[in-house]
Amino acid sequence: MKTKYLIRSVSPCPIDQVYLIYDPVLDQRLTATELENAKSRWNEINRDRITANKPPLQDCPLFLPGHEIRLENRIDIPCGRTSYMSTIVRSAFCPDWNSVCTGAGLSIVPVCADGMILIGRRSGIVNEGKHLFHVAAGHAHPRPDFTSRPDKLTGAVLQELEEEMGVRPGDIEKTLFLGIGLNRFTAKTEFLTCVVLKEDARYYTRQWMAAIRCQKQPEFEEMSTLEKIIGADSFEVHRNRFTVACQMALEAHQRG
Repeated sequence: MKTKYLIRSVSPCPIDQVYLIYDPVLDQRLTATELENAKSRWNEINRDRITANKPPLQDCPLFLPGHEIRLENRIDIPCGRTSYMSTIVRSAFCPDWNSVCTGAGLSIVPVCADGMILIGRRSGIVNEGKHLFHVAAGHAHPRPDFTSRPDKLTGAVLQELEEEMGVRPGDIEKTLFLGIGLNRFTAKTEFLTCVVLKEDARYYTRQWMAAIRCQKQPEFEEMSTLEKIIGADSFEVHRNRFTVACQMALEAHQRG
C-alpha cells in the first residue's frame, strides 16, 4: 500500500520565527477552461451543502508552500497564492513534492499541561473528514499585502484554536512550528504546528463544552484526548479513525 502522506519536518521552533515569503513562481493559475469548470464544481458542492442544511463553503485565498529554507535563526518558506476553490477542485493523486500540490491547510496539536493531546471528532458540517478525529485545524489566509511583506501563521493558529476548541490565546504557553505535510491522495499541503497549554485536558474539555453552547453548528461533535481514544493500543491500531492531516500532525509532533 502506498504511503498516504509525506512530511518535511524541522526541529520544533517558535512559530514567530517562521516567515512565509511570497514567490510569484509558485502562484497557482487556472486556465480559463479550468476556472469555468472549477466554478461549476464549486457551485455544485455548495448546492449539495445547502440542501443538506450545511453552511456553504466560502472561497478564500490560501498559501501554496514551496520548499522551505532553514536560515540561521529563522525559517523562510517560499509561498505562492491559490484559493480554497482551486484546492478542492484540483484534488488529485500527488506522488511527491515535485508534483503539482494544492493550497495549505493548518493543523495544530494541542498538548495540555498533563501531557495529553486534545482531539475532536469532526461534525457533519466539515467538508472533509466527517466523523473522523482531528486536532485543531483550518486554514491560514494571506494578508492583502502578502506579496510585498512576509506573512506569519501565528494569528491563524490562535483563531482556529479558539473557534474549534475554545482555547483562548491566554491559555497558550508556547506555539511551535513542526514542518509541512503533503497528502499524496489529494495533493493538499498542510502547515503542521503544536501549542503547549497551561492547564490539563479536563479543563479544556469543560471549556470546549461551554463554548459550543454558543455555536449552532460546531465543527467538533465530541472533545476527547488522543490517549483516551487509543487506550492501551498503539496509534497504528486506530490510525483510520483519524484524518490524514491529523496523522501527519501527530507524526510531526512525535518526531520533535
